[in-house]
Amino acid sequence: MNVFNEFSGKVAVITGAGSGIGQALAKQLAASGAILVLADVNKRGLEDTVSLLPSAASASIYLLDVSDRAAYQRFVQQVIDDHQQVDVVINNAGIVRLHSMELGSYEDYEKSFDVNVWGVIYGCKEFLPYLKQRPKAWLANVSSGAGLIGIAKYTSYNTAKFAVRGLTEALRNELRDTPIVVSCVYPGGVNTNIQSSGVHSADAMESAKKLASAMEQMSPDEAAYTILAGMVKGKKRILVGRDIKILDILARLLPSAYDRFVARYV
Repeated sequence: MNVFNEFSGKVAVITGAGSGIGQALAKQLAASGAILVLADVNKRGLEDTVSLLPSAASASIYLLDVSDRAAYQRFVQQVIDDHQQVDVVINNAGIVRLHSMELGSYEDYEKSFDVNVWGVIYGCKEFLPYLKQRPKAWLANVSSGAGLIGIAKYTSYNTAKFAVRGLTEALRNELRDTPIVVSCVYPGGVNTNIQSSGVHSADAMESAKKLASAMEQMSPDEAAYTILAGMVKGKKRILVGRDIKILDILARLLPSAYDRFVARYV
């Protein structure tokens, strides 16, 4: 297990900590000596995460629906009451709803925004006053490869993840002269259950399968290491996976033509 000494003794908040990348982040931060604040809507998932941590790890679990503003505000106050400080916030919680514009419902868009966008906004806004009190702090928002390129039948997910990207870039500029390191994370293919547990329309299933098969599949542990290493280095953009690095280059060099590549190969 790789150790990031910079996080030793730091209070680290991870949302979506009950599975996947969030769970892997918890394991690596625990090995680094961080004091963990683990939040998820799934209590069983949180308990599973804690069971994977070293016996000496310091970890508190909190049931949280990140889309509920009042619940989020109570959560933050409880964290401060319990730990008196926060040094690291990783807004990782997210859901996937895949559909075309035609078959997607307004509820699909609302749910995607409630969790993927508002959950990140609450995490940034509510924890920001406490992060600013620390001599050094880290704030990472997890977007997606779908925050870099547009993908057919990913319309609500694309829209939400592009919003996370814009939010993080704007916030980074607002906090430029502060000791807070702000990073936007773009995972590519990571072997988690986020897609299989999502809600998809019939016309999106084939697209999802093709995309998954076309992308390199990293383990959650590999993804977590890349994220934490990027945060330690102060990276503004953390690209997780070789496939995402390639798509990022295409989107930046060929902004009006990359979609033809995506349509052909994905």
